[in-house]
Amino acid sequence: MADLAEELALLIKTRHAIVTMQTVE
Repeated sequence: MADLAEELALLIKTRHAIVTMQTVE
């Protein structure tokens, strides 16, 4: 269960970073 939570958190961080970069551009 912890692994799933870690992957989900990483996915959210990555998605947020992509959205942030797109917004900056």
